[in-house]
Amino acid sequence: MKYEYASQLIEQFENPKLRKPERPAESLKAAYSAITPQKYLSYSDIISQIPASHKVPMPTPVSMEMLPINNENGQSYGYIIYRKTTTINNGDRFKVLI
Repeated sequence: MKYEYASQLIEQFENPKLRKPERPAESLKAAYSAITPQKYLSYSDIISQIPASHKVPMPTPVSMEMLPINNENGQSYGYIIYRKTTTINNGDRFKVLI
């Protein structure tokens, strides 16, 4: 289905018209049996294994490219973990905006 759609779309806009290659063979599909995890790490467990030298605390959220690392050139790949710690008392209301 995807191949046909992509082929029609390309044909619609190609200039000059090119020879259309033969469609690749259909790949074999396989189903794997279900597994049950024996062990796992929680998100906090994973974060706790990151060395302190790889953590860059910032007072406000920044994009990867603006991180003060790599000679002030930031980071072009990976993940940023944004965290905010606060105290919530009984009866308090809060709203998370993403």
